[in-house]
Amino acid sequence: MQNLVLKSWNRLFVALQKLAKAMSVPLTIVPFIILLNALGQHFEVLSSVGKYMTIYLPVIFAAGVAVGLSGDKDSYTAVGGVAFYIVGASLVSMPHSMSLGTFHGIIAGICAAMIYNTTKNINMPIWLSFLGGYRLALILTIIAGLFVNLSLQSLFGRFDMLGLKVWRVVFSHRALGAFVYGILNRLLLPSGLHHLLNNFVLTQLGEFNGVKGEINRFCAGDTTAGYITGGVFPVSLFGLPAAALAMFLCTPKTKRKNVAMFTLTAALNSIFAGITEPIEYMFIFVSPFLYFLHIILTGVAHFLAAYFDIRVIFSFAAGLLDYTVNGKFSANRELIVYVGVVLFAVYFFTFYSAIKLFKIKTFYPIKTGVEKKNKLAPAKDTNKKSEGYILAEKYIQALGGSSNISELFSCTTRLRLSVYDMSLVDDEAILGLGALGTSKTGSSYLQIIIGIGVGAIFKEMNEIWSSEKENNLQRR
Repeated sequence: MQNLVLKSWNRLFVALQKLAKAMSVPLTIVPFIILLNALGQHFEVLSSVGKYMTIYLPVIFAAGVAVGLSGDKDSYTAVGGVAFYIVGASLVSMPHSMSLGTFHGIIAGICAAMIYNTTKNINMPIWLSFLGGYRLALILTIIAGLFVNLSLQSLFGRFDMLGLKVWRVVFSHRALGAFVYGILNRLLLPSGLHHLLNNFVLTQLGEFNGVKGEINRFCAGDTTAGYITGGVFPVSLFGLPAAALAMFLCTPKTKRKNVAMFTLTAALNSIFAGITEPIEYMFIFVSPFLYFLHIILTGVAHFLAAYFDIRVIFSFAAGLLDYTVNGKFSANRELIVYVGVVLFAVYFFTFYSAIKLFKIKTFYPIKTGVEKKNKLAPAKDTNKKSEGYILAEKYIQALGGSSNISELFSCTTRLRLSVYDMSLVDDEAILGLGALGTSKTGSSYLQIIIGIGVGAIFKEMNEIWSSEKENNLQRR
């Protein structure tokens, strides 16, 4: 019974990971919507574009989630996702129908991907062969869309009401609500499920003049939007750079040169781009105590931001770019600097003291990288391949080879993959290639935290893996 529960949880966790990754794709368009709305203050045509992109955001989610969850990332699933959503939209005029939103777009994408993955290989009789493959998937998606949307109207409506009820509770205790959001956001980071929380908050929470989510309401002029998310900025602009400085100063002087550039790059990523994971993964696996401090301090930053009526939203990440673009809609944004200065001092003092007191060894992945750099066998014909290609080959080798990888995808800072045999994965070799850390779930799911440069590595790895997989199929 215990094994059954564990296996079920592992399957659910992997499914949620895939969903989080799929949702991160359409979420990348949100910063541009905010930018268009900001520029729309000066150019009417851009204001109109931003408005309509906000309206059709659920459609973008339907297409993006469908492609993200389809087995071979086929574009036909995007058509299916949009068709499923349109069927639901046609029911809006019916009495007691659900109010459409991003959540409905996500459901449409999930259903379209499930139908496509299930039916794409079905062989029809010769006289019906023209209805096979993707055509069958699209037909079934539209039919399923009608039945699912009709049968789940009450569920959709309840979920919409949940967003409103949660928002009423959060806003009535907004400082406490912001504290809880900050805590949960960082608690979910190691698992990668923070994307699910952020998606709910940014695109579904609350309602104002027919639009939902913190981002859409914020851009539409809702003065209640932006309180629970304002605390992200003091952490990324001040708190985590202070933590990086503390870890650098706690490093023995003889080894500071080895970590100086990495520390500086991670701090600049946090400040300018709002990408905090490179700093967080310096200590997330090395010292759970330091990460616990970070979680609590993040919650405190959110509490203070809401308490002092700082109202600002983040879209892609809470860096200087978001800080500048969102200034048009924000309130008390200048107070972020005051909260940030205090947070800088608190982060630096607590991290420096904890590292010294408990003799915590930081920068373990970097040290391992130096020590294990020659562990993997050199790639063949390296003089004919780019450095990126060689690095991708070594990552695949450390994962047990292409034949051990069943799924491969990525997000902003990490590789996400499923493997057939976890025992073949060489963690030390992965760290030796420069990864910040690894996170395993169950017997098959693995995350490799690389940082902002993960996109280039994923591209090379995906080409190698796809090519070898195709070659293996041809041999059969």
